[in-house]
Amino acid sequence: MKRNWNEDELLEHFTLLPIERKLIGNKTGASRLGFTVLLKFFQQEARFPAKKQEIPKVVIEFIAHQLGLPPMLFEEYRWGGQRKEILPIIESKLGNSSILKSLRQRITIF
Repeated sequence: MKRNWNEDELLEHFTLLPIERKLIGNKTGASRLGFTVLLKFFQQEARFPAKKQEIPKVVIEFIAHQLGLPPMLFEEYRWGGQRKEILPIIESKLGNSSILKSLRQRITIF
């Protein structure tokens, strides 16, 4: 993922849509922020980050602000198993589409 995002790009690519807020559900704190950051990362890159440092701080800050959470909570997010947590949500959004079939081939679940 690119490192530098201007305000217009952040608004275009990382603004949370109402349906995404529903997907986040009742998650709280670090789980809420981490889940949302990974969801938006996946939307942009069609993959999950290999490590937290792949996600630019400006993106984390922008998402955290929308959620009303401090960006530092992202460091507390449980990193292992995120693919297992997000994949069912992606499946519920995409159904049994050819996009999903392609993604399944590209994703390795721990």
